[in-house]
Amino acid sequence: AVFDKDRLAPEGKAVLTVVAENLFGGFAPGRKTEGRVFLRPMQYESKDWPGYFFGNEDELEKSLYPLGESVTDQQGTSTFEYTFEPEDDATMPLEVVASGRVLELGGRAVTDSTRAIAIPDGVMLGLSVAPRPDREILDVHVLALNTEDKPAGLKTVQVTLERQTWNYYLRRMQDRNDPRWEKVFQPVKTYDVALQEGKGTLELPYPHYGEYRLRVHSPETRMYSTLMFN
Repeated sequence: AVFDKDRLAPEGKAVLTVVAENLFGGFAPGRKTEGRVFLRPMQYESKDWPGYFFGNEDELEKSLYPLGESVTDQQGTSTFEYTFEPEDDATMPLEVVASGRVLELGGRAVTDSTRAIAIPDGVMLGLSVAPRPDREILDVHVLALNTEDKPAGLKTVQVTLERQTWNYYLRRMQDRNDPRWEKVFQPVKTYDVALQEGKGTLELPYPHYGEYRLRVHSPETRMYSTLMFN
């Protein structure tokens, strides 16, 4: 299985090509083939911007996208077109796992897959954090990139410091009680960070004891990144 793109922006199109061959050589025409795409949240680090982290803890409500069925031609080939149309809950970079499934004459399925990266919005925001060795300060570095890993045109972004807490609640069932703990993040303070050529830095006083999360975000994009620390 081969994708003709290794990176997708919103509304980007890619063609998945699946080639079936017989075990002892030669193409396998006339074989039923199925294509599908699975989207998986990923932690992304650009090779051009090492040290910056892109991603968060969000999950996707929908992740599997069938591409339909086909029959291999005389060269044993089937093709499927995929258009990346991200859902509203896609707030992080995504790994696109595209797979082709070919059915042998006896009914056994043979599967192969390929991978690409998808960026759900025109701007993605990343984080890099370094503690000062001599002061109780965190240097929070933020980065705004476009879908091609070039600096985005944003002037400012927001960095929110959030404290992790746990809410306890009891769900009463007919024959038992079901205790639950729910992790929540309480905003402590939001800072505006100016950007120059996509980059900016915030000097953050180290907070009091506890579990904390940093979140870089902007109303200009659905994508945001988070980083836990204590």
